[in-house]
Amino acid sequence: MRARSEFTWYVTPFAGLHTYGLQDGKDDFILRRRTTTESAINLSKSPTPGQYSFRKVANSRRITSNVSTRHNQELWRSPVTITSSSAGTVNATPTISWTSASGALTYEIFVTKPGSEVPVYTRTGIKETSHRIDVPLTHGLSCIQVQAVYSDGSRCSLSKVQSLQTGIGTKLLDADGTVSWDDANGATHYELWLNRLGDSGRSMIVCETVYLATSYVLPSNLPKGRYQTWLRPVRAESGLLSCGAWTNVTFEIP
Repeated sequence: MRARSEFTWYVTPFAGLHTYGLQDGKDDFILRRRTTTESAINLSKSPTPGQYSFRKVANSRRITSNVSTRHNQELWRSPVTITSSSAGTVNATPTISWTSASGALTYEIFVTKPGSEVPVYTRTGIKETSHRIDVPLTHGLSCIQVQAVYSDGSRCSLSKVQSLQTGIGTKLLDADGTVSWDDANGATHYELWLNRLGDSGRSMIVCETVYLATSYVLPSNLPKGRYQTWLRPVRAESGLLSCGAWTNVTFEIP
């Protein structure tokens, strides 16, 4: 619910006066028993951020109505700002960091996919201003937001969305007997395959599951034929593996 300093209500038939009260999150009155003949009030000064409730009573010459249902209103504080990098990464369990919010008790983080408001990942009760996502995100774009929570249960506005691409691959280049590629952000090593393509299918010649360099010199004794190199970046961290997208290049040895 967004912040506002105006409250309106339906006019009660035959009511001459409306008496209302505005309470904070501790049920202390900040405006008590103010009376008006109108069907709306505008506070001259917005309350400090937090949780509030509003109730009113309609009065006529002979009848006083029941107290209205409590209307809860939350006045949002300013949002935090996500400060961790938004660069695409192999890392499917990235660490998200953000600015601190004065007086915040804990923080919450929400991850959704583009076009959906349903979180694919949520964590609450975070005490620090950073959090490592502990369930691998699927490949593709993720939308990340953070929110501060205060002791009275109120929250700040959600942070601006950070869009983060995870599970990226890298482009392969083949030149003069060497296959090379750009270092993929977040990768600790690479998985590399070299296959020979034939009429009866393909046969694997090289399989490197932990390859640390960003180039590979092809064996000098490869016979004539068509070949295909497959590569994907991998990140190993704290017992978890994040694998990027496979890419390939096909070449021929005349």
